[in-house]
Amino acid sequence: MRRRLVLLSTLAVCIIFTHAPRAAVIAVIDTGIVPIPELAPYMVPGGFDFVNNDADATDDNGHGSVIAAIAVGSSNFTAQVLPVKVLDATGMGFVDWGRQGIDFSAARPDVRILNLAAQIPVFDFGIVNSLQNAAGTGKIIVMAAGNSALPNPDFPAGIVNSLGGHGIAVGAVGPDNVIRPFTARAGNSMNFYLVAYDDLGMGLLGTSFAAPQVSGAAALILHNAPFLSATEVVDILLRTAVDLGAPGSDPIYGRGLLNTAAALMPVGQTSIPLGDDVSDLGASIASLALELGPAVAGALLDNSRIEKTLIVDEYQRPFVINLADLATIHASRPTLSSLMDDLRGLSQPMQVSLARDHTLSMWFSQSVAEHNPCLGFCDFDPNEATTDIAMSLSGRSKTGLQYRLNLNTDLSTAFGPFNRSGMETVSLLSKRSLLNPYLSFGEQADSVALGYGLGKRVDVTFGFVATDEGSTYGRRSDAALVESTYKVSDRMSVKAQLGTLSEDGSLFGGSSDGAFGVDETNTTAMSLGAQIQLRPSIALAGHYTWGYTRVDDVQHSLLHDFSDLRSEAFGAALFADDVLRKDDRFALAVSRPLRVTSGSVDLRIPYARDYAGTVLTQTERISLVPRGEETNVEISYRFPLGKQTTVGANLVYRDQPNHSQRFESETGLYAVIRHAF
Repeated sequence: MRRRLVLLSTLAVCIIFTHAPRAAVIAVIDTGIVPIPELAPYMVPGGFDFVNNDADATDDNGHGSVIAAIAVGSSNFTAQVLPVKVLDATGMGFVDWGRQGIDFSAARPDVRILNLAAQIPVFDFGIVNSLQNAAGTGKIIVMAAGNSALPNPDFPAGIVNSLGGHGIAVGAVGPDNVIRPFTARAGNSMNFYLVAYDDLGMGLLGTSFAAPQVSGAAALILHNAPFLSATEVVDILLRTAVDLGAPGSDPIYGRGLLNTAAALMPVGQTSIPLGDDVSDLGASIASLALELGPAVAGALLDNSRIEKTLIVDEYQRPFVINLADLATIHASRPTLSSLMDDLRGLSQPMQVSLARDHTLSMWFSQSVAEHNPCLGFCDFDPNEATTDIAMSLSGRSKTGLQYRLNLNTDLSTAFGPFNRSGMETVSLLSKRSLLNPYLSFGEQADSVALGYGLGKRVDVTFGFVATDEGSTYGRRSDAALVESTYKVSDRMSVKAQLGTLSEDGSLFGGSSDGAFGVDETNTTAMSLGAQIQLRPSIALAGHYTWGYTRVDDVQHSLLHDFSDLRSEAFGAALFADDVLRKDDRFALAVSRPLRVTSGSVDLRIPYARDYAGTVLTQTERISLVPRGEETNVEISYRFPLGKQTTVGANLVYRDQPNHSQRFESETGLYAVIRHAF
């Protein structure tokens, strides 16, 4: 006896469509399709009627037409449908017709998706073989789970596990995201089972009307990325589903609710393709990997070409983004860490005298991650904080040799105007602006300083600085310098520094190994500075620094063929004590962060990929001189309030931040209350 296919719902309906681009073909293996004017533009020729054994696959039941309409609508009108009639006017059919319809659809090269709504009361090896053969030809097979309310999908959806990742069984949920009582559950097919809404405002219930939504979503994915394999499309749909029921795959909802919007967004790790093919090594678009040094950030981010940069997801699907919206800039402004350090008294170390003229200083600070968006105003989780320990061992010998060994310290404790005359206790959030910027671009570094007095007026210091932030931003650098101080008078001294800095993979403090990464950056820098004690309680310090840089580029980067670069920076500060009251401290600082003054580079931007995976790029020679010129002004004031409490504030103003004319000026006011317990 010939086994029969059964439809559990029959109906006829007309849906109005709008015209749209066409793409993937869905074989609707059902009762046929009525070629009404609104649906005909989305139908491909060559359908077949296995009920009457002719080429006229017109729907005489209505069910197949609704399935086709839902599929096309769910594809945002990008899909085409192929009518394959295997059920008669009553919604019944023989298994042979179903098998022939599956084989017919699988043999069509243009068909990417098979949609099956019918169930078979008994298991049939012929249907299994046909479905497995269809999977072997690379088809996506979407099957209604059935309306039997059983714990496992009905046949043939129940064999979805045997289709090698090409199939999805689909159940139905209501508007409350609760599975319909009549729907066959995910059961042993939970890893390849989705649910979708069955009632689309027409009062039609059943898994038959949920399945074509999955088929339409698959077609829409293929419309945007036709190179995807069937298993990749299925995997995307399953991975992006909204988890319902028990966490993860469960025997009721399987992988969860169809989420077409999420399926059309990047899935998994995203990267910028930097080679000639999307399979070549790419650069992550995580913000840490796209951090730029302020010296070049303005020139790069102001370029209009990066507004349409190609990125690819884990499935090599193309998306276009504005890279400027994702890139970050290595902060030259006050950060959460610097504010918290000031509040916790990091500038007041614990000092231990080891022997005559030898001192060990230690700092302790529990820091919060810089990227924490709550900026210290949300609940603090001590498990997410880390304790930083910084140490400095200093001393001098009887022969006049001075030394300082620093571990994980700010460089102002070793070099520059803050290592003299007690200025290190000044609470300037921008005090690094008074340093030679080419010592290190990291927040902390290890350093060694060896100094020797050549008579009463001249001191010479040799310094070495090592920075390793590889676990966060990838910044690694080594610097060496010689610093000479000439004491003009009891109130004035001048300094000259000559140094070299070698950055491993970074460009002026940007993250290494990212889209803007380089192989190596080598800079020779000269800095001139001075300190003047205007009065016993008033001092002035400042510097001017310029550098000459050579950059070795790396193949997998957006930046190639650097010219030699020249850059400069300056900073000056006025310090005063006892200004308004006894023991208060005042500081005024004006600075310009490091800025490139000459140099250019080739900017190679990927903007598209073709079907074969070849990356299409545009290359433009651009200047690395920013259009803007950032200027920072900071006022700091502190005064004691009793023996254990200090009150103060910092006012910070930035004009043309990050040397970019597109950024508005910034003003920040930071109040500080510190109490020692």
